Amino acid sequence: MIRQVRLAGIIGVIALAFCMLAGLCASFAAYAYADNAPAATEATASQADQAQAAAPQAEPRTYPYTFTDMAGIEITLKDQVKTVYIVGNVQPLVALYRYYAGNSDNLIECPGASQSIIKSSVFAEIWPDMLELKAHNDDANVEEILALNPDVIFMTGSATGDKYEALVNAGLTVVSFPTAGSGDDNDTFATVENWLNQMGEVFGDAGAASALIEYNKAVLDKFDTALADVKDTEKPSALIIFQLTDNSCKVAGSGHYSEFWLDHSGAINAAADLSKLQEVDIEQLMAWDPDIIYITTFSPAMPEDLYNNTIEGFDFSMLSAVKNHQVYKIPLGSYRWYAPSCECALMLEWLAIHNYPELFADLDMNADVTSFIEKFYGVTPTADQVNALLNPSDTTLMSH
Repeated sequence: MIRQVRLAGIIGVIALAFCMLAGLCASFAAYAYADNAPAATEATASQADQAQAAAPQAEPRTYPYTFTDMAGIEITLKDQVKTVYIVGNVQPLVALYRYYAGNSDNLIECPGASQSIIKSSVFAEIWPDMLELKAHNDDANVEEILALNPDVIFMTGSATGDKYEALVNAGLTVVSFPTAGSGDDNDTFATVENWLNQMGEVFGDAGAASALIEYNKAVLDKFDTALADVKDTEKPSALIIFQLTDNSCKVAGSGHYSEFWLDHSGAINAAADLSKLQEVDIEQLMAWDPDIIYITTFSPAMPEDLYNNTIEGFDFSMLSAVKNHQVYKIPLGSYRWYAPSCECALMLEWLAIHNYPELFADLDMNADVTSFIEKFYGVTPTADQVNALLNPSDTTLMSH
């Protein structure tokens, strides 16, 4: 019995010793962890840095570099492109290049028609550098262009015609910028996207292109979603007058930019039965009797000309849009907003607000123009400049 008690006591002492030893080990382990924690954190950070460094990085472009332009022509660039010369009659490309590049330092001269548009808008103050460039017209010959030694020529339109052939045969690198967008030449957003992406191909930097493309897509999706449930019977009828002078009225029907603008801003094109740009008389205008009339900046006519009946050969007084003062002049930004331009997202918003003033009553067009110019052009416009952009008054150069 005594032996059993003694044995139990010995076992208890051994157990106690084990417990004390375990506690000591635990304490030591805790101390050791606390003492070494900073070193472990530094090691983890170092591993993260190493992992980031090991991640795939965008490789710098090597030359010669070959790509296929929008006209389907294989273009080979021998070296990094810096200087650009622009030819052709699609004038908004100049402003789009100016946005992409962020300046005009490497633009050799400027097409005169594009420079005139900038001069007649608030962009004469936002982009004063564009007015300092020497202006040229489409009659510039190959010898004159060769003497300027541009790295690349941007040619608006398709890779056809005598001028294109002459430039290529002279050994110049010519990249075509057709107006067609995604196979549909009335999609202004697609045209702008394709032009910007092609500039990214030429210069090897898609940052500026991606920023504006993503912004445009978000705005287009916003208004498409907001207007998706509006029935055709609830939509206003609208007419875009492309040109209006004495005894002549040319309107925009289907298959032109008007189709895209009115579809996506939720209006019914009153001239939808016509193809592209067509001359019409007052009888046709009265038969359509649109709720809203828009006048492009391809025409010097202003809403007041319709309200006051100052256009010879037309009596607009009986039209509903005139009676209700629903005639609007399309704004003039870095280019004419009716055509593809840097500000096509603002054009869509402006139209949607006029088509549905109650639905979009919370939108502030002036604030959005200000924000856009700050974001994409790095300039804060004055209130007067924004007002002038949205309400163009200098019509002396508004012709086509």
